[in-house]
Amino acid sequence: MNVTATKRPTPVKTPDDIMADFRELLLNGCFSKDLAGLNAVGLENFNQIGFPDRKNEKFTYLDISEVANAGFHLRKEPSQTTAIQVEDRLFPSTYKSRVVFVDGVYMEHLSDISAVRDQVELLPLNDAFLQYPEIKQGTLQRAIAEDDPIANLNSAFAMNGAYLRIKDGETVTAPVEVLFLAARYKAAPLFTTPRMAIDIGAGSNVDIIFKDTKEHGPYMHNAVVDLTAKENSTAFIYQFGLHSGTAWRFFKLNVDQYAKSSVKLVNISTGARISRHSYEWKLKEPGATMEIKSLAALDKKAKSHKYARVLHQAPDCSSRLLFKNMINDEARSSVDSTVIVEPGASGSFSEQLIRNLLMSDKGRADNKPNLMIHADDVKCSHGATIGQLDDEILFYLMSRGLSREDATLTLLNGFAKEVTNSITEPYAAAVVEETILQRRGE
Repeated sequence: MNVTATKRPTPVKTPDDIMADFRELLLNGCFSKDLAGLNAVGLENFNQIGFPDRKNEKFTYLDISEVANAGFHLRKEPSQTTAIQVEDRLFPSTYKSRVVFVDGVYMEHLSDISAVRDQVELLPLNDAFLQYPEIKQGTLQRAIAEDDPIANLNSAFAMNGAYLRIKDGETVTAPVEVLFLAARYKAAPLFTTPRMAIDIGAGSNVDIIFKDTKEHGPYMHNAVVDLTAKENSTAFIYQFGLHSGTAWRFFKLNVDQYAKSSVKLVNISTGARISRHSYEWKLKEPGATMEIKSLAALDKKAKSHKYARVLHQAPDCSSRLLFKNMINDEARSSVDSTVIVEPGASGSFSEQLIRNLLMSDKGRADNKPNLMIHADDVKCSHGATIGQLDDEILFYLMSRGLSREDATLTLLNGFAKEVTNSITEPYAAAVVEETILQRRGE
């Protein structure tokens, strides 16, 4: 992949070319010296692994060779995005509890946590590295162990990120929205590398919303978030990926959970050109619980891939994973999920279910749920299904006076509600309803 700071990039394909791009950006002063260790680790790992093809087990179902030839541009000049432009893209409930990235760079002057300032702390990532050495150490340790080449590219080209800390014992009174905004750029596709570290303090409670804007024009969004949930904490995470059909979107979430913490995640995504959500989840101490509920609404030639690895590393932990995909036209979905119960993790409970709704003959769904159990006294299950809209039920609804359009929408809502009913944020619920309305299978 070619990532350059020039206006007329030339597509390249080798790690050597990416090293040359990195050196050019370094000479141009694009990187923060405080993130130099992270940049170096990411680049070294990428050089060792190389750009992924389908022989890489993390990318078995997803061909991303087109990304290597796209000729991306990494913006080095400051964005001219204004606060008004940002607020137009936020949920109203988060105007004063927002973290803003533009073109992959944390924008301190556009972010605003005044509504929750007593409950959270927000810093540029480089400042957090200086103020909290343990944050720097933890980020580097994760980066050193990273074997996902796309996530390694994030580490290599991260310019500045954000650090969010939920203070111990606090219940945050408003959702915190993390907005990823890609400004329009006509010269070449943008390559953005948002980086974030989040600490959920002991005994705290927070809702966090990650949202990407639906900008027109090609761009590659490559985000990495490291999240730690301390003992007895509770977090509800929303991920909304609402993209144009010309976007390549990659999001890696690393989660470490401690005793009796609870993290629930709802992911709603529409079809980007390529969309990949990757989850590396560790239940490190007894009583930790996690849940992922994911809904992808795909049409045209969109590709969506979900990759999840959940490690039960302590007794009496639980995990629930539900992936639902609505696949229309020539869209393609794939889910590769594995739960690993490590030795000593007795009393583990885990459920995995992948359900696909094919709405055209040309759509495709690939499923690979896995279990690896190395402990006794566990209760684990996994499964996958592929189905279609039920013609008999559709006919019945139409016989009761519904139009075909409304009957189809009723069935789609029925399929989606197991995920959508988990959404308690009213503005988010409205976005999801609109997403389903746009994909009625007609």
